[in-house]
Amino acid sequence: MTERKSLALVQIESMWEKDKVITDDKLIDFNRSIPDLHGRYHEIYNTECINRRKLEKEKNKLYMALKRYYGGISTREELTALGRAPWAYNKPLKSEMHEYIDSDTSWCELEDKLAMSEIKLKYLESILQTINRSSFIVKTQLDLIKFRDGEY
Repeated sequence: MTERKSLALVQIESMWEKDKVITDDKLIDFNRSIPDLHGRYHEIYNTECINRRKLEKEKNKLYMALKRYYGGISTREELTALGRAPWAYNKPLKSEMHEYIDSDTSWCELEDKLAMSEIKLKYLESILQTINRSSFIVKTQLDLIKFRDGEY
């Protein structure tokens, strides 16, 4: 399986800013490009879904690694992977463990990546819905042109 590179939200927004433009003189060209647009944005959506899944797996692994770290039972290999020295403080109570993990820098960074992925997925879903409705948009635009030109 080939590696897919996730695009930044700014890149997706920039692409859509150009692709969403429908001018009266290019309605036929735009209508013909709908399947290509759908394919392009669906590929980006699929890539982001794959990326999201990887981030969720990474989050689960990091949770267990941090739980072991704050519990003081990490192996040297685990400490090296985390890039940390052994936990030098008292082991937190079971009820406090979430607080330690939730405030951990690595955890917060991963949570931010997941939140950004969620934003991109929602944005891409919105784009795909618009593309799916674009043939109706083109028809409505043609009807408005006919009305404006007195053909109705």
